[in-house]
Parts: sequence; C-alpha cells; structure tokens
Amino acid sequence: MKKTILLSILATALICTSMSIYSQTTQPWAPIGAEWYYGCVTWQEYPSYTHYEVTKDTLINGKLCSLLQSKAKNEYMYEEKQKVYYYFQDSFHVIYDFSAKVGDTVLISFKTKTDAKEDSVVPRYCLIDSINTIFNNGISLRKSYTTILDTAPWNYATMQYNYIERIGNEQDLIYIVGVPYVPEAVPKLRCYNDSQISYKTELWIRSGKPCDYDANTSIYQNMVEHNFSVMLSELDKMIKFYCKQSFGTQKHSFQIIDLQGRIVLHGRFACEETRDVSNLKQGVYFVKILAPKYALVETHKIIIK
Repeated sequence: MKKTILLSILATALICTSMSIYSQTTQPWAPIGAEWYYGCVTWQEYPSYTHYEVTKDTLINGKLCSLLQSKAKNEYMYEEKQKVYYYFQDSFHVIYDFSAKVGDTVLISFKTKTDAKEDSVVPRYCLIDSINTIFNNGISLRKSYTTILDTAPWNYATMQYNYIERIGNEQDLIYIVGVPYVPEAVPKLRCYNDSQISYKTELWIRSGKPCDYDANTSIYQNMVEHNFSVMLSELDKMIKFYCKQSFGTQKHSFQIIDLQGRIVLHGRFACEETRDVSNLKQGVYFVKILAPKYALVETHKIIIK
C-alpha cells in the first residue's frame, strides 16, 4: 500500500514537473511585453524602424488576441493549434503554421498593397522545404523554410517565405506581397524580445547597433558639410538636386523616406535634375542621397505643406 502511494506521489511530481517545463518552453505567441524591431537596410546604413509591442489582450469574434501596437498601425493576432492568425478586414487569416512537416503544403494568407495601401488578402499555398531548430537562451525554436507555389501575378520566378516559432518572419511581421521589389526598401527584422527570448538577426548583430537605432536622428544630425543639396519647388510639386562640381557627371541614387522609415519614392538622378513629388502627402520627409562610388551617404529634410 505504501509502495503504491509512493509511486503515485512520484508520478504526480513527474507530471507537474513536465507541465512546468512545458509551460516554460511553450509560451504562447505574442505574450504581453513582447517586442519586434523591423527596419530597412540601405547601403549599410539604417533608417528609421518600426517597433511593435504587445500591450494587452483583447477579445475579437470570440478569440483572445494580442494587441501589437506601433506608431504606424496596430495588429491583432492569436495562436491556436500551432497556427498564428492575424485580423484584417473583419476576418482572421493564417500567417504562420508551425504544425506542418517537411513536404507539407500549407495555405498562408498574405496581405497585398496597392498605392501604399494594404487593401486585400491573397491566399497562397506554400511548400515546406525544410525545418531547422535554432536555440535562444536554452529554448529550441523551429524555423520553417517554404516556397510560395503560385507567385502570379507578382512576376517572380520563385518566392521564399520563412518564419521562426514565437518570432515570425524575418522580413516583415505580416508579409506583404504584390509591391515592386526594391532590395533596399525591404524591411528586415532586427530584434525580438520577450521575458524568455532575446533574439537578434545575424545582420543586426554584425551592425553592432542597438535595436532602436535610427540613422535619421543618430547620424545625420552630425553631418556639417554636404556635397549635395535638395530644393523643393514653391508649390511642393517637384524637387531639384544640386551637387558640387566634382559630382556633376555621375548618376546617383536617392530615396525619400517618411517618418515611419518607409521608402515612399526612389530612383536615380544627375545634378540639376528634377523629380515629381506631387503624390506625396503633407508632412516631413528625409531625402537620402546614395553615392556608393564615393562612399557617401547624405540625408536632407524636406517639408511638404
């Protein structure tokens, strides 16, 4: 009898221990206090970033969702049966599926963007090509590598879509497809933090910069001498580029960046050429000039009224 009671106590202790370990390693998606930092990368410089933070839980259509707040927009997300859903246009859509195995095909609903507006959802089947395990603070995290099977009408031969358990996609929190691909305009994950995990991408580790680094405020305030200047027309319809004489025969790149770090216009210019900015909304913008041949990066502020 005593032996039976002892075995029962030991079994109960093992179950409780297992449940404790499980609860420590299977923290739900987007716990309160979790943070993501996403930012674009251009010529080894880093403009502004988007910071998401989970501030509270809220009930939507019977689902307990995490509210991910940022200055630009909020996202509502929840996890159920190893699938992560986001809320958009009065419905929930799958954005990550951690239950799938190698060789499985999963249905992911991507956002699409037209004229800088997120306006619809496009479901696409993705093939799970491989799965790796990464470790952070002693916690194992599954990383799924997938190929989007149907890339029409985006005119890409192949599109990869990869995501990490508890962290998400390293390109954007909710991946947006259907926009012109500009490598320097593609957001990249810098960091993810919660009470158990402190994750930085290899790219951001190599940068040696803090997660909340902002090139627009951290670097360019200290630049005194400029080799270029940018003039805005009286009606705020055009900008004109001027440069020192030594730069007069070269073509250079420019990007116009809003206060959220989004590249709203980009292209190339020669000295004293103009570009149309009539489609930009009122506000403050940074015009970044890239002259990689001369190892130069300059930023100028313009205000469209």
